[in-house]
Amino acid sequence: MNETPDSPGTAQRPLSGPQTLARTLAQTLAQTLARLAVIGGLLSIAIALFAYAGGWLSPSRLTQSRMMAAFQGANGAHAGFRRNHAKGMCFSGWLDSSGEAAAWSKAAVFGPGRVPMIGRFALAGGMPFQSDRPTTVRSMALRFLPPDGAEWRTGMNNIPVFPVNSAEGFYEQLIASKPDPASGKPDPAAMQAFLSRHPETARAIAIIKAHPASAGLPCRCNLP
Repeated sequence: MNETPDSPGTAQRPLSGPQTLARTLAQTLAQTLARLAVIGGLLSIAIALFAYAGGWLSPSRLTQSRMMAAFQGANGAHAGFRRNHAKGMCFSGWLDSSGEAAAWSKAAVFGPGRVPMIGRFALAGGMPFQSDRPTTVRSMALRFLPPDGAEWRTGMNNIPVFPVNSAEGFYEQLIASKPDPASGKPDPAAMQAFLSRHPETARAIAIIKAHPASAGLPCRCNLP
């Protein structure tokens, strides 16, 4: 009885040239396909992340573009101006620190010495030609430039609390503030509906109205 090639004790016959080449090509093809599968998977993940960041996978998610569109809808389009705090005035100067605050903070700006800064006074809202009414929210933003190359930025408004407590709430407030084309003023019903959904904003507005607006932004600054 003849033994089959796979039977124990049967000597393995060496592969011929064409068989060796075929096996090598098959292994190379398998490795190439595996690499392509890994690359394809990584590309799919990257594309999915970009799609998520762009809002394509969640069209209802609040994005920067939707927020900017809401600002423009509430305030109109004003080429060359910011979407918010559009009316303002920049300044430059410095902070002369005594160093006494270094006991409470490690921030470089609180160490003794002079720190250059750039700032901006502004009125809230996206209307660059609005009048300077006493009730308009005013802001001051500062950018400190310590000598170590770092930056320290801060901003403040002259109201005791902010009207909304989230970016989504801010967006909805802008949508409710969009002027009615017929009257040129926000729709009272839309604003009332917004306040009904956000009672925290109604409470914040009451606090703001209970605190008279300051006459200005008093500060002892050395401006050039």
